[in-house]
Amino acid sequence: MLSLQDILDGIRTLSEDEKQVVKAELISRFPQMGDDPDTYLANERFGKGLRCPLCGGTHIHRNGHTPEGRQRYICRECGKTFGTRSRTILAGTRKDIAVWSLYLECMFMGYSLRKTAKVCEISLPTAFHWRHKILDALREVMQQLRLGGVVEADETYLKVSYKGNHSKSKRFTMPRASRHRGGELHQSGISKELVCISCAISRDGKSLASALTLGRASQQDMIVFFDGRLEDGTVLCTDHEPAYHAYARRLGLRHVRLETQEVREGYTIQRINAYHRRLKDFLSGFHGVSTKYLDNYLAWNSARDMVSLRGAEEEAPLLQEALTAPVDTIVRTMRDRPAVPAGA
Repeated sequence: MLSLQDILDGIRTLSEDEKQVVKAELISRFPQMGDDPDTYLANERFGKGLRCPLCGGTHIHRNGHTPEGRQRYICRECGKTFGTRSRTILAGTRKDIAVWSLYLECMFMGYSLRKTAKVCEISLPTAFHWRHKILDALREVMQQLRLGGVVEADETYLKVSYKGNHSKSKRFTMPRASRHRGGELHQSGISKELVCISCAISRDGKSLASALTLGRASQQDMIVFFDGRLEDGTVLCTDHEPAYHAYARRLGLRHVRLETQEVREGYTIQRINAYHRRLKDFLSGFHGVSTKYLDNYLAWNSARDMVSLRGAEEEAPLLQEALTAPVDTIVRTMRDRPAVPAGA
């Protein structure tokens, strides 16, 4: 079987007409993505009427054009101006929508940044910035996900990683001496050197995960994580961690507390334990994930679970949602994100 690189090398030898045929075939996997970015976004975001992406107002007027000829609008309710790309990952980009579609495909195939940059013919820094613009949007999409039925929940822990926060930076001061990835912790047990990741998975395969805090999670941390994410009538299966019991009692959920290998009335927590293994296998492929970007990778893993569970028919709408999700990611401020997210 030919490798993807062989296929791409072959495409580069085609005539312009033949390349257009290949491009049309690729675009056909993503309905409407064959349009130019502005037409696509206008259809997806404003197909049911103009709405301000900043305040949600509907009192909108045309307000001239950008130097590139794109239509601008002004919201009479908040006074802000905006265009079709405002508050999307396509804001500020000059690349064709097909390049973004190809980039998204590379992400879901697990390609490295270097390989993705080569496939999409973009620079390595651009590949990095695009990854996190997309993951910021994907995290917004996954925040709308709700779990129901029987839900298993448990926390897992990762070492705090300051990868990418360089010692020469004027914006960041290392709180400890640098160490090689995988270095030994100074404190045993669950300490502030570990990031607590709360995870939940339902029997239909949907999953949630978020970096909550440093060290052990509290009842308040659980409330923040689960707030609005569980449907009424959910059965919550966990270990004997007191915070889960307090949270379930507060919301009136049935709470089943189990040992790791215990099976009682058909309830177990083996599915969430398997999820932890898959999550850590996924993260290990990046040779260390910086804690500042950890939530992005957790959302990516949950999205991959949905796609693998439901097949390709789930991938296209999920990626389309990411393209139009409201995000305010600015490339030049990415490096200024806190080394440990506010939630943790």
